[in-house]
Amino acid sequence: MAKAMISRAQRLGIDARYLVADAWFGTKKMIAIAEDALLTPIVRMKKNTMKYRYRQITGGQVICREMDVSALYRDAVRGRWVCR
Repeated sequence: MAKAMISRAQRLGIDARYLVADAWFGTKKMIAIAEDALLTPIVRMKKNTMKYRYRQITGGQVICREMDVSALYRDAVRGRWVCR
């Protein structure tokens, strides 16, 4: 259902770069659907022991790491905040 909604929005000309969702949608399948639609998923993650793959392009190389939600937050979110 979410995949169809994203596809329909893109067909109708909604130009988005991000998909923002609550923890209910913080699943590996939903993240894959967002990436397939060329969107960056921003989802609140559930507090559990699930591991997530974090892909980063550095110097033209793709670095893929598996992290739990705490490590992902520290590296991908907190580590990149810019206070102005």
